[in-house]
Amino acid sequence: EIFHVSINFIEEFLLNSLNDLEPIFQEQIEEKKAEEPILFKENTFDFQPEHYRSIYRTVFLLRILAKLSEKFSLEMLQDIAINFFTQAKKYLPILSETEKDDPKLAFLVKEFNKSCKILADSFEDLTNVVPL
Repeated sequence: EIFHVSINFIEEFLLNSLNDLEPIFQEQIEEKKAEEPILFKENTFDFQPEHYRSIYRTVFLLRILAKLSEKFSLEMLQDIAINFFTQAKKYLPILSETEKDDPKLAFLVKEFNKSCKILADSFEDLTNVVPL
């Protein structure tokens, strides 16, 4: 009972934190613009269409989960992590086909895969989750 309450609490906290994290997203985008300006010329990376935003948010949620894994028991976070992997996969079905033609998608796939690796390293039981 307490275990599931904790999972629900953390999951709700993460989802409710998205709006609070918006300035961080923007800050990260500005950093990426400086690092890889070719990806952002002519304002190509503007969170449109909506799934760009969803994928980028998912990447940050995965990173938050990886950080939380340092503070909480792995067992408590596994279900949440698997849930976010599932959510991320839902947003990414077309990326492998289109990323070569779209630098924005290629960038997001790279970030997503990096986050998957962080989580896979944090959660031994998630090693069967294969990034795109």
